[in-house]
Amino acid sequence: MKTQIQIDYSKCIMCYACIKVCPVHALRSSTQETHVELIEDRCINCGSCYSHCPQNAILYRDSIETVISWINDKQKLVAILDPAISGEFIDVNDYKKFISMIRQSGFHYVIDGAFAADLLANNYKKFLDENKGKYYLFTLCPIIQNYVQKYATKAINNLLPLPILPEMASFLTKKFINEPIKTVYIGPCIAYKDISEFDKSDEVLTFEELRKLFERFEITEIEQEFSSFDFVEGKWGNYFAIEDGILIATNQEQNILNANVISSSGENLFKDAISDFLNYIEIIKKHFNIYYCNGCIMGPAITISGNYIMKKYQVLQYSQKRLKDLDDESWQENINHYLNESLPVTFKNMEIKLPQIPRKQIEDILNYLQINPSFRSCKNCGFDSCEEFASAIAQGIANSEMCIYYNIANKIKLIKKLNLQLEKLNAKIVDEEEKNKKIKEELQLHALIIENIKELLHKIPAGILVVNGENKVEYSNEFFVKILGEEAIEINEIIPGLRGSQIEKLLDISLVNMIEYALTHQEGETQKDILINDKWFNVSVYPIKYRSLAIMLIKDISLPEVNKAEVVDEIKKAIQTELDMVQQIAFSLGEGASDVERILNKVIQIYEK
Repeated sequence: MKTQIQIDYSKCIMCYACIKVCPVHALRSSTQETHVELIEDRCINCGSCYSHCPQNAILYRDSIETVISWINDKQKLVAILDPAISGEFIDVNDYKKFISMIRQSGFHYVIDGAFAADLLANNYKKFLDENKGKYYLFTLCPIIQNYVQKYATKAINNLLPLPILPEMASFLTKKFINEPIKTVYIGPCIAYKDISEFDKSDEVLTFEELRKLFERFEITEIEQEFSSFDFVEGKWGNYFAIEDGILIATNQEQNILNANVISSSGENLFKDAISDFLNYIEIIKKHFNIYYCNGCIMGPAITISGNYIMKKYQVLQYSQKRLKDLDDESWQENINHYLNESLPVTFKNMEIKLPQIPRKQIEDILNYLQINPSFRSCKNCGFDSCEEFASAIAQGIANSEMCIYYNIANKIKLIKKLNLQLEKLNAKIVDEEEKNKKIKEELQLHALIIENIKELLHKIPAGILVVNGENKVEYSNEFFVKILGEEAIEINEIIPGLRGSQIEKLLDISLVNMIEYALTHQEGETQKDILINDKWFNVSVYPIKYRSLAIMLIKDISLPEVNKAEVVDEIKKAIQTELDMVQQIAFSLGEGASDVERILNKVIQIYEK
C-alpha cells in the first residue's frame, strides 16, 4: 500500500490533534518542533488525522485534476457510485437526478456499486455456509485490511480472501463495457485511493472531491432530468454503507445470541476487536465483521460530519426506495450471469517490526521526562500509557516534545529563566540610563566649557589657529582673522572661525610648512618672525597631537613686555576654573576634552616663553 496522506507544513501549528488520534502512531512532532511529520510506512490511510486537524494542514492525494484532464481529453469515463452515496448527498432529493448530475460532469456511464456489493455478499455467504471450523475477519474495509497486514499479521490468514467493494466494482465494470474506458470510483474513504495505485481502478474520487467537481462545473440538482444507472442495479448491496449491511445482504441472523457473525465498528474499538479475535476466537467461535468507521457513512471523506443516525436513516430509506423500483427478475438474471466472476485477492505480510526496549532504558526516559511511572497516563501523546510512549521514543516513532506534561514543565522552567534574565536586563537598562544621564550632563557641561574657552580665546590679543591632520582649520580666533586681512574677514562672516578652510589658501607657504612640520614630528616646535601687512609678528607652531592637531600662535612683536606678562596672567586666571572641569571629565569624554586641555596649556606655555 501507498500512503495517501500529505501534510501542509505551512499550516501546521503543532496542536497535536492528529498525533493524538492516529491509531498506529504514524505521526510525530518534527525534531525542530515546527510541524508534525508522517512516518509513511506506518500509515494505514484511515484519515483520522485529516478529519481531526483544525487547521486543514492534513491533506490527501487530490484526484480532481486528473479526472478533469480526462474529461477535457474526451476520454470515455465511467463513474461507479458507492452505496454510501445516500448518506452523503442528503441535500439531493432524488437519486435519479443525482445520476444526471454525474453525467453532466462529463461521465459517459454511471454504474451502481451496489450490484458489485450483491455479488460480494453471495461470496461471503458461500464462505459462511462452507465454514469448517475456521473463523474469518469479515471486512469490506481497506483500513482494517491495511492494519492487519502491518500490525496484526497473525490474523492475515483469517482475512476473508475477497476484494473490497471498489476493486470488485471496477473489475465488473470492465466486464460490462467492452471498449476502452477509464473508471472512477466515487466513495467516502481515503484508503480507496490506494487501489488506483495498482490499476484495479483507474482513479478514485471521494465524495468531498465530487462536490468540488460539481462546484467547478456549476452543476445543481434543479436543472436536472431523471436518469438511471447503466447496465445493472444493486439490491441488498445498498445496505453495505452501514456497519451491519453485509449481514443484511447475506441474510444473516442479527440476534447476537444466534448470529454467526459479531460486528464491531469505530476507530476506538477496532484494535480491541482484532485483539479479541486473535486471543479469544476459540472461546467466542464466531466470525468478526469489523469496520474502522461506524460504517462507510462515517468515512473520513464524508463532508457532513456527525449525524450518524440521520445518515443511517437516509441509507435505509434509500435502500427501501431502490427495492420498490427494482426489476427483481432482471436483477437475478444479472447476478446469475456474473456469479462466477471472481477477482483473486492475496494479502501481504508487511509487518512493522520495532525493537524491544529494555526496562532500564524505559525507566531512564521516564526519568528524563520527569514522569512518575505510577502516574495515570493523560494519553495526549496518542499512546495508552507513559511506558508505551517512552518505549516509542526509544524506537524512534515518537519524541519527548509530544509529552504535554514534559512540555509544560519545560516551558515553566523557561519562563522562570526568562523572567530572571528580564529582571537582570531591566536592572542593566536602569543602570545604563543613569550612566547615559550622567554622560549627557557631562557633555552639556563640556559644551559649555568649550563655548567659554572659545570666548576666552577670542579675547586673547594674539592670533590663534588650530589645524588638523588634513591641513584644514579646526579653530581660529578673531585676532587671527584680522591679521590675515579683509578677504579672511569676509570668509569668516560666512564660515565662523574659518572652520574647514584649507590652510594653503589662507597662509604663506612658509607658515604652511611650519604647520606640516609640527604635525609630522612629535617634537616639532618652530618659531620665526614674519612680516604680515607691513607689520612684524612672532609666529610659534607646536604639535598638539601627532598627525592630528597643531596650534599656531601669532604675537604682535610691538606689544610691550609688561603687557605680555599681564596677558599671560589674565589667560591663566581665566582658564584655570575651566581647565579643572575639563580634567575631571576628560576620562569619560575621551580625547575631545584632552585635546582642549592640551591646547589651553600650550597657549599658556607659548606666552610664558
